[in-house]
Amino acid sequence: MEGSFTPPTIAGSGGSGFSGGPPPMPPPPTPPPTPPPVAPFPWEEPGRSIGSALFETIRLIVTSPSEAFARMPLNSELLRPVLFALIVGMIGVVAQTVYETLFSAVFTRLLPMFADKSDAMFGAVGGVIGLFFAPFFIPLFLAIGAGITHLMLMLLGGGRQGWTATFRVASYSMVSSLFMLIPIAGGLLNFVASLIFQTHGLAVVHGMSRGRAFVALFLPLIVCCGCFMLGMLVFGTAMLAGFKDLWNQ
Repeated sequence: MEGSFTPPTIAGSGGSGFSGGPPPMPPPPTPPPTPPPVAPFPWEEPGRSIGSALFETIRLIVTSPSEAFARMPLNSELLRPVLFALIVGMIGVVAQTVYETLFSAVFTRLLPMFADKSDAMFGAVGGVIGLFFAPFFIPLFLAIGAGITHLMLMLLGGGRQGWTATFRVASYSMVSSLFMLIPIAGGLLNFVASLIFQTHGLAVVHGMSRGRAFVALFLPLIVCCGCFMLGMLVFGTAMLAGFKDLWNQ
């Protein structure tokens, strides 16, 4: 009918007019994905054979030291790290002894006028004695070295995981001893690789920068070199003073 008014339909009565309730709530956010579990450290993985664990640990530390030490347990158990250090360390000691004996024999044969056979014999005997005592000295030097390094870490504001974590890093960084299998350059490569592995390990374990970790490792060497140079300077000054007194007499 012309001029009549039709009221709007109310929501809930089947129409599509105005809604009398609150607006619909948005769906809840999707929870973040669960991070994958950290892979176990090969050398300390239960049920793994010694050969497989040794090979995988060496490969992991050499190719990806940061990942290796991130997977390394931080418990107080030290037998497994010491055993690993003894295995790889003895390989390096044996290689060094064999090469020194061979080079001494070659030098004696090629240049007999400059070689002393007694020195070669004493060198061989000393190598055998070194092989015998190496299993005792390796853990001892590791403990002393880890103590000095951890002291440097604390002076630099690090070392929050304790001495055992530093000792574990030093023990597994002994994988650098395998570079002693390379003739002539093995000693230098062993030193450089050990610094690299320990720098990565200390940075990851103690939550610090690699720069500070490197300084903590290198600072004792700088102090030792400084003390040596100071001693040489004092000795040289005393020698010059002595020669001057003799000259003036």
